[in-house]
Amino acid sequence: MLEDVENLFHELIKGKEGIIGACPYDAVLERLVPVQQNVLTSLGTGKSLIVFGVFHSPHALSSINLKKNGKTDYASWNIYAREYRQLNTLLNSIADAIAKYVEGVPVPATTQGVATTIDRVEDYYTGCVSHRVGAELAGLGWRGKNELIVTRDKGCAVRFASVICPSSLEYGSRVENNCHDCTSCLDVCSILRKKTILKNYREQCRRFIVRLNLEGDVCGKCVKACYNHWTLQR
Repeated sequence: MLEDVENLFHELIKGKEGIIGACPYDAVLERLVPVQQNVLTSLGTGKSLIVFGVFHSPHALSSINLKKNGKTDYASWNIYAREYRQLNTLLNSIADAIAKYVEGVPVPATTQGVATTIDRVEDYYTGCVSHRVGAELAGLGWRGKNELIVTRDKGCAVRFASVICPSSLEYGSRVENNCHDCTSCLDVCSILRKKTILKNYREQCRRFIVRLNLEGDVCGKCVKACYNHWTLQR
């Protein structure tokens, strides 16, 4: 069945590049924080989790944090923000289609548009499921120093969604962390560089994103740096 799902996925991504895999549902559930365990089980239960991602375009990534006449070019940065939203919409439509095909339940792309409506980053977790756990278990990438899933081809420039599947599938396996001594993501972000000493670096990230006031709950500086590192290695 997984091969058929993969073929369907590649038809649905509309010429974009993507990755897909599967892992045991229970393995994901036991690794989520309790509040996200509740979110996942409220959506449904199954034997497998199909996890898939679509990559950002080089054009959108190149628009991140550009300078124009010595000032940050927010108009260009919004090219990335808009694509972020577009990928979420695409992923959700793919999740619906795959869920229908396998008679499962879609787990939508991470909630967007809430950064300014919550008081602390912990409130964000009550409305979403971390697709990173499933992506890691399915062998789609490894957890990078910025806590995002990193792939060998395009770094962490990828958005994910999932589908709860009632059937057992062929599962991937976790891959080796290949970040090694690379610090590209840390070098461009003072918050990430200090994450081990900050009381709550994720909340600092949320506040920074709010101040950016882009057309999505995004920053992307570490994503661009990671993408550039891995594409230059090829």
